[in-house]
Amino acid sequence: MVNSDVQLKGTIFNPRKVEKIIGEEIEGMLDEASMFGETAVKSQLFPGHGLVTGYLRESVSGVRVDSLHAVIDAGEVTQGKNVVYASFIESLYNMFHNSWKLIQRKNLPKLLRTRIAGRLNGR
Repeated sequence: MVNSDVQLKGTIFNPRKVEKIIGEEIEGMLDEASMFGETAVKSQLFPGHGLVTGYLRESVSGVRVDSLHAVIDAGEVTQGKNVVYASFIESLYNMFHNSWKLIQRKNLPKLLRTRIAGRLNGR
């Protein structure tokens, strides 16, 4: 007689662990993307290219605002309002737009899938 009992075990069969892993990876990805974007914006501000006093560059921040959203801005999240002339400088140099393009090139959905699959497979 063949034993027909099948035992399913492992992380993938524990919904709470799966939700925790997915949440951790999404938050980690958002943190990384926002920090990358912040650095990318700041690197485009230098003397003769949008940098005069350094106030705008110091005000740029990338932060995760909740579990599914991150923001890269010129001070609104951390200081309560954007630097007044940030949109003017953006219209000249497109530093935020250029940073967004760089983030898009990283193919975050594919990277996120890979990381989640790795964690679910025990890597």
